[in-house]
Amino acid sequence: MAEPWTNGQWDELEAMKKIIDQMDGLLTDLRGRGQGVPIIEKNVRALKSFVAVLQYGISDLVEVRKTGVLE
Repeated sequence: MAEPWTNGQWDELEAMKKIIDQMDGLLTDLRGRGQGVPIIEKNVRALKSFVAVLQYGISDLVEVRKTGVLE
């Protein structure tokens, strides 16, 4: 069985979550500004799919930990 994560590792994950959330917000802003520009719309969709994977892998883990389930 794997060793439990240290508080420092959880802090790193929380910092990553903040960056991922910022990326999502920036892409949403870019999508709004680039509305009607096909290359922007296409690439923002692709980038948001990558951000969704990061949210699933990192952000959700941080949120679950906040519930106390992983303690």
